[in-house]
Amino acid sequence: MTIPSSVSALKHRQGSFVIRDMLLDYSGILLAHLVFGYFRNLPTLIIAILVTGVFIYRLQIIAHDGLHVALHKNKKINDFITRYLLLAPQCTPMSLNRFNHLNHHTQFSRIADKDWQYYQVSDKNTRWKFYGWLFQVLSFGFVFKIAFKLLGIGQATPAQTAARTPDKAQLQADWWSVVVMQLLILAIYAMTLGWTYYLLIWLLSVFGVMVPLNTLRSFAEHSIMEVDGSQSNRLFTFTSNRLEAFILAPHNMNYHFEHHAYMHIPYCNLPALQKILQKQHDYSLHTRTSYLSHIRQFFQALPIL
Repeated sequence: MTIPSSVSALKHRQGSFVIRDMLLDYSGILLAHLVFGYFRNLPTLIIAILVTGVFIYRLQIIAHDGLHVALHKNKKINDFITRYLLLAPQCTPMSLNRFNHLNHHTQFSRIADKDWQYYQVSDKNTRWKFYGWLFQVLSFGFVFKIAFKLLGIGQATPAQTAARTPDKAQLQADWWSVVVMQLLILAIYAMTLGWTYYLLIWLLSVFGVMVPLNTLRSFAEHSIMEVDGSQSNRLFTFTSNRLEAFILAPHNMNYHFEHHAYMHIPYCNLPALQKILQKQHDYSLHTRTSYLSHIRQFFQALPIL
């Protein structure tokens, strides 16, 4: 497919945006810890967990661009930032995550898509099933599903089983990065708040806040009531308000139709890409007003049993 020159120009990576956004998100994490460290009570502990989880999730969205090598034109620098500064602190191996995510783009809306579990309907096609799925999402159940998916453990389709996995050297770098960064974070907690808060704040923020936010967003982005749906009618951009975008779809993640159209465009250029694509597509078919309103409407349309 020939890419228009107006779109190709948007592939330019603006490193200043990435540095600024990473610093702001890490500053949010630091501020939450400073507030808890000052007051040291249950309300500020809960706030610290929630706020830290939201900002870790925001960093995960930046890492999403790194999976597409859209953070820096030099792949080694791009991968260092993505692996060590963004994903390893979240206990996430970069190469497996990249392999999984690129599979999502190439196999999208097919059962071979490793992310099919996020937006398939069969396990949530009644209100009772939806309640069960939502309970899983909010109670760490999906953490194990995602881990098994990344590691290739458990049930898989023949297409998923046959897919090539990252090479051994990349996997070793992944796991070393996770170990090194988690030990560093543990050491920082041990020298400041106490090592137990590594468990209570950091890990709970990752698995109890970041993972549910990512799961709910992924469901809303591609779910439709029909069991089988083509690629085209599963791609949506959301006109979220600022609060929803900040928490659930930061760093222009709500421009999801545009991202799937040209996945190598950096997130800072997606609004400009939308202006180009609006001249080529009927956006009424690809626009949803809100993540939360879609989830509510999906649930209301389900039968009870």
